[in-house]
Amino acid sequence: MTIYKFGKTGYFTENQVSGSIADACLADLRINNFAFNGIPRIKTERKPNDEVYSSSENFGSRDTFRVTLSIDDSSSSIDLSYAEARAHAVRFKNKGEFDNQLLKIVQSALQELEAKASGSAS
Repeated sequence: MTIYKFGKTGYFTENQVSGSIADACLADLRINNFAFNGIPRIKTERKPNDEVYSSSENFGSRDTFRVTLSIDDSSSSIDLSYAEARAHAVRFKNKGEFDNQLLKIVQSALQELEAKASGSAS
């Protein structure tokens, strides 16, 4: 687990990004239920930007994060910018409510996952 430092209160981890996605998944479960059994596996990976950072930039601030939701052999993914990942992770860490934009993104990924999972069950 990597800790991304962005000031004394703005640090976050991939686990906190995953937690924010899990919160949105649970909210969608309450609203729409899932077409598959269980809760999807959530894996978050940082996709580093290979460009050289200037000394005034925060290292990693141009990176992106790929969040993969999977059930059995089916998966869908969500790409978040560093700023988006940080905002969702910090909100999760501070026990805040997820935002509706994140819920919409997660719902779209869950719909894709449901379609793939139901197609592979045939």
